Amino acid sequence: MTLAALAFVLAGGKPTVLPAAQVPFKPVPATKLEAADLWGNAKSGPHGTLARVPAGSVEPLHRHSADLKVLVVAGSLSYAIEGEPDTPALTQGSYLLIPAGTSHASRCAAGADCLFLLVQDAPMDFLPAK
Repeated sequence: MTLAALAFVLAGGKPTVLPAAQVPFKPVPATKLEAADLWGNAKSGPHGTLARVPAGSVEPLHRHSADLKVLVVAGSLSYAIEGEPDTPALTQGSYLLIPAGTSHASRCAAGADCLFLLVQDAPMDFLPAK
């Protein structure tokens, strides 16, 4: 599925087409992520946010106050989740649910940037690991 098709499907009944070259990515403070809300608003409530990180980058251990659903669109991500073995490489089409309050870190494999959809029923936050 192309990014434009994904944006159309997830727009909640209102036709919205967003070609990949026009996604309005913005840097996320204190992270290596760039992000663009496809629906909702990550700063104030429920959202579907497209995020990307550079190949080879690592996001250090942190947690969120709401469940985080992750769908990998491109690249190869792996996660270190508190109390669990590291995930296998998660590539295009892979899904991950990180329950609220669970400390985790992520890594984008070398070779290609990672692009992934983040979905939450609440605002996005980045809290220190427990």
